[in-house]
Amino acid sequence: MLAGAAVLVGVLVFVFGMPGTAPGDTPTATSTEPVATTADIFDMEPIVPEAKVSTEGWKTCRNEEYGYEFKFPAEWHIYGEDAYSDDAKPQIVQSSKRCHGMRVGFSTTQAEGYPININIIVGIGVDVVESAPPIFIREYAAEQQRKSLSTLRPMVLGGYLGILQVNSYVPLYGGRGWRLLVVRDGYSYSISGGNYDDQFSVFETILSTFHFLDTPTDPTITQE
Repeated sequence: MLAGAAVLVGVLVFVFGMPGTAPGDTPTATSTEPVATTADIFDMEPIVPEAKVSTEGWKTCRNEEYGYEFKFPAEWHIYGEDAYSDDAKPQIVQSSKRCHGMRVGFSTTQAEGYPININIIVGIGVDVVESAPPIFIREYAAEQQRKSLSTLRPMVLGGYLGILQVNSYVPLYGGRGWRLLVVRDGYSYSISGGNYDDQFSVFETILSTFHFLDTPTDPTITQE
């Protein structure tokens, strides 16, 4: 894996992480569940992602440059490092043909030469950052508990234990946001999306195919 790299494979506008409220939105609470302590969360039985929908015909993104691989629906569009405009604040203006670069997104929306906001459409994101100690995930969980804006559950990704965070409010656009955070070999992997209530069966199926790689080479996309 490249040193100094931060990989964003994401839910688009490409402000990655959990989609929040759009300007003028009024968050609506949807959960009154008691907030568990950090110790309680890690004592829970972890969720192991399962395939909830068929993956027949799906494509495979194998990004050996940054050490991960997963399947995604064939009709989703890919946005890599060549998808951005040259503006001071780069925007997505075209799709990519390869799973490559520090920022790669997957979404149902296609860019056709004009900037798009895909934060309100189905998509996923992976944000990989180096120099994350194992304790980072517990510190993150504790911080989110203090904010009391989401529910937390342990979840497994590629054989590693992580934390699944789901927003407790529904924004005007994009549905409830979610994030799965895992720490592996000094890197944190934050996989995120929106539309949790409507689309998580698809997202969970994607997560069930996710695994980590060991040898950096060239990124590819394959069709089964």
